[in-house]
Amino acid sequence: MADLDHVLARIIRSRDAGAIATVRQHLPAQFADDLVDLFENRADDPNRWMALASGLGEASLLAASAAAFRRILPLLSLARERAKVYLEWARQQENLGRTREAGIHYATAARLDPTSDEAQRKAAALSSPLPPLIEGDWRVFGTLTDAPAFQRLAPLSLFPAIAGDICRSALAKRYFLERKNQVLGTTVDCSFVAAKGSRPVLLVECDIFGDARLACHEVPIVLAAVADADEDDVIAATELALRHLVEIARHVDARIISLEEPDIPILTPVSVFTATRPANFNRVERAAVDLAQDPASIWAEVRKGHRHAVNRGRADFDIHPWQAGDDRPIETFLALHEGTDRAPAFQSAAEIRDFLEGGDGDLIAASMKGEPLAAVLVAYEGDTAYYMASVSVDRGGVPASHWPLYRAILGARDKGKRSFDLGYLHGDEGMDEKLRGIARFKGGFTRDRRRYLWWSVFNHGAAT
Repeated sequence: MADLDHVLARIIRSRDAGAIATVRQHLPAQFADDLVDLFENRADDPNRWMALASGLGEASLLAASAAAFRRILPLLSLARERAKVYLEWARQQENLGRTREAGIHYATAARLDPTSDEAQRKAAALSSPLPPLIEGDWRVFGTLTDAPAFQRLAPLSLFPAIAGDICRSALAKRYFLERKNQVLGTTVDCSFVAAKGSRPVLLVECDIFGDARLACHEVPIVLAAVADADEDDVIAATELALRHLVEIARHVDARIISLEEPDIPILTPVSVFTATRPANFNRVERAAVDLAQDPASIWAEVRKGHRHAVNRGRADFDIHPWQAGDDRPIETFLALHEGTDRAPAFQSAAEIRDFLEGGDGDLIAASMKGEPLAAVLVAYEGDTAYYMASVSVDRGGVPASHWPLYRAILGARDKGKRSFDLGYLHGDEGMDEKLRGIARFKGGFTRDRRRYLWWSVFNHGAAT
């Protein structure tokens, strides 16, 4: 069978034991039996998959080997564990003389485990910059192609639609790029700008998250045009940008490209792009409270059940906004995360204190009879306040986060903010129930909704 490698790769990706019969005559009998046993009885054993991937690589069945390596990764929750898989994969590729692929996998291992000397050294030695994209008057300047030009052409002030957005602002970018995560590893900036001549037209903010997603911080990639851009130029720049995103995904071995666009019933370059590739989407909404209203009008938009929870909290809870010199709300925030086994938005009290002392946000804690109940973290950017995070514990069925969040909304209005952005609401039936529960919580504070599509485009051109 001339195409045994790719047929075997498809079988491994689908983990279809029955399909092995179609290639059994081309495989050693013991190998075929071991493969059936792996699929049916040992599919959750990463060591067996590693042995399979290594053996296939030694036999130069590289597509099948890549499929086996990819089977291991979802079985490993910690970034450092997955880094070891990419290291072994990279060594295999390097031994076969496939230096580009080896460089990609060494770089992925380095993102996942910054403490790995081998990964860091080999990633630097074997990696090459992404070639720039140039077409006629158009050129793409990016952090992976021409970082100085990108910094010069892409200040957020030129892109007012996203300049103050917590998901893409300078504040959020610093926070997310400096963040270390034991599941994701480190995040690398992959942003770029499409320029016509020396004039920027379209900004694309995106990052690679460890070893899976090309996205924008913790939301999908957003494409933003300069305010006075010509419509034809925006379309041309968008088409160019989408093609460049595919090249970035290949360069950093992202398996999924996540994109956002407004939920509008017209043909867009993004919808054309997704129609030509394996993709799916979720409908999401973004909710905000109009703080230009008077307090009575803000209260009128709150759902009835939320009003009851707010009023109960107002009557029964003690509220502690953070103030300089009083770190008790910070201690409450971190203690509640530890008690609920959740990872906080910040890793230390010093990080939170620097954030608050800089005037970038507020932290409001709630307690009852001296017992911590909830904490809500809010960020400020321009004239908008953003709900960043909250954590709470259940005490006798008392909803704990409603009153501190509503207090934060009123506090932002008192500070002169014009809008309180509650973020995205994941209400689709296919979404995780926890996300849908969070959507019900946030959505109960306002009727203001903006609808979006979140596309997940599968990158079948990832390094193998």
